Amino acid sequence: MIKPLRNKIMFQFLSEIDRRTSLFKEETDSGIIVLSTPEHTTESPRWGKIVALGGEVCPEVTMDTYILIAPMMWTEKIVHDDMELWQTEDTHVMAVSDTIPDVGF
Repeated sequence: MIKPLRNKIMFQFLSEIDRRTSLFKEETDSGIIVLSTPEHTTESPRWGKIVALGGEVCPEVTMDTYILIAPMMWTEKIVHDDMELWQTEDTHVMAVSDTIPDVGF
């Protein structure tokens, strides 16, 4: 597994983005894809599930929490062991949650 350095956080997004429109997308159980409204785009804060933490991350952010990341404050996607991952710094975390946040739009 990848080990981030210092105050870095590796995470997976809880919601997907449609690359063509830059809107959040959600797929229903029946396979219908629903896009968000223009207010919810890649330039909005997004929730992530923590995958790995650097050794100097602030104590409020733990492996058991979900994080709300400031808009556009993440790296490009990398793929490692068939997992899509992104990285941010703990200074870009706007909020934490002990339970899975509702990311519906």
